[in-house]
Amino acid sequence: MFIPKGKRYWYFNVYDDMGKQRKFSTRVEPSKPGVKWSEEKKGIVKKAEAARSRILAEKGYGTPRFSQERKAVSFEVLFNEYYERHSRVHKKSHRHDLYKGRHLLEAFAGVRVDKITPLAIERYKAKRRKVSGPATINRELALIKHIYTKGIEWGYCRENPAKGVKLCKEPPSRNITLTDDERMRLIESCDHRIRPIVLVALHTGMRQGEIMGMRWENVRFKGVPCPHILLPVTKSGKPREIPMNHIVYQVLYEQPRNGERVFNRSFPRYSWEKAVQESRLNGLRFHDLRHEFGTRLVNNVPLPRIKELLGHSTIQMTMSYLHTTSLELKEAVDYSCENSPEWRNWQTQRDDIGAPLVPPINSVHVFAGGTKNKKARKSGPFTMPETGLEPVRGIALTGF
Repeated sequence: MFIPKGKRYWYFNVYDDMGKQRKFSTRVEPSKPGVKWSEEKKGIVKKAEAARSRILAEKGYGTPRFSQERKAVSFEVLFNEYYERHSRVHKKSHRHDLYKGRHLLEAFAGVRVDKITPLAIERYKAKRRKVSGPATINRELALIKHIYTKGIEWGYCRENPAKGVKLCKEPPSRNITLTDDERMRLIESCDHRIRPIVLVALHTGMRQGEIMGMRWENVRFKGVPCPHILLPVTKSGKPREIPMNHIVYQVLYEQPRNGERVFNRSFPRYSWEKAVQESRLNGLRFHDLRHEFGTRLVNNVPLPRIKELLGHSTIQMTMSYLHTTSLELKEAVDYSCENSPEWRNWQTQRDDIGAPLVPPINSVHVFAGGTKNKKARKSGPFTMPETGLEPVRGIALTGF
């Protein structure tokens, strides 16, 4: 029960017979001048308790959280109930729940939901660490946690044993940025089946499923102010329009129309893997082309526009798709140098004694293996003089 100081309302939460939380509020008498709140609160609490009992009686709610608790069931029954009532109805990725759930079903087969403890889930996590990565295990832990959350709501159990289980620490996201040479090698290594798909991905940032699901009726070449691709169904649940540049326009215009879909066949996995191998870009995934699209835009396009093009719900998600290159980092530290007072002072002293201009520089990185956030980081690149050149005598960098 919550009674705000000096207010005319008080609040309390109760649970109905199915475990659903209900919130109620009612009025209390206004604060009296000259009376301490501690004294006044005692009388208010008595009136509030009486009103609470009256509301519970009127609504027909019992004071226990589950006045009609269901009989305990096995984990398989709860999982099937979760999949049919929640996952298939509300989640587009419900098939992924079946894939992740098969490991949970193997581990907790025949076990009642009220007999699964946090220790049992910790043992499951330790066993899975031997064969799977931390990201995969975290998705499975998130699934069992939500299964129990819905089970509590439906009256199958009282507590969530996965609530106190810590997630595995995941490694930082991959930072793959293609150079111009690598990009051209990839395109030239593609055969006629995968090349148009790769070009569309590089110039639109569309997901693989969005590209393979494109329909001709949603590709607008003419009759609109801007030629674009309409995606009526996306991962975020919102329709999205993607303008076509010259390359995408030409690729799609030359694509043969053999059916309702732009690309009638399934994704040519063999052609993609062969192109990656021939271009010597081992480890490159098709989804990395989506990151490549966002990274190419980051220097010239505002983040809100990149967010709309990629179809993200938040700026934070967009930021995880953008990666900086070493050349961009070098430009940043050079800007810091050129706008510093010590640099201007150094240049002035050079001009006074007739010293030559700054010698050619190389880019030097300082690799920090252990940082405060426990992620490896390259500091720099820093601008350093060429090896063998002597520094100018009689000049001191002010501030160093």
